[in-house]
Amino acid sequence: MLTFTAVAQGVVAQARVFGGSIGIEASTAILGAMQRSELSGIVTPEQLSTLQTSTRTMTPAQLHAVREAYSDSFSEVMKVCAAISAACAVACALAYRRHGVHLQARREEQMREEDEMARVAAESKESS
Repeated sequence: MLTFTAVAQGVVAQARVFGGSIGIEASTAILGAMQRSELSGIVTPEQLSTLQTSTRTMTPAQLHAVREAYSDSFSEVMKVCAAISAACAVACALAYRRHGVHLQARREEQMREEDEMARVAAESKESS
């Protein structure tokens, strides 16, 4: 229906924001897991919490471990993104219509639906 176009666009916009929030959360969770597993015993929790300033006091081995942990977490996030993208590609392939509806035909169908809704609303208003 043409009257619901703005609502549909709003839903799509909110879904994109929601998806971005989930992506950030997943990335943060993966990074946290990698930090705990790869940096425990190598870098102190204090150094890790103030990573931007504590790099000056870290040894080359610690810096290398931090770089490896961040690199590994980035690789893991990219694997998750690739898996989600693959699932979306499959969903798109399943939703594909070989003989899709032409835009003009769909618009005419929407206009008929709106006319029908207006007619039903007018009839119910008259009968009240």
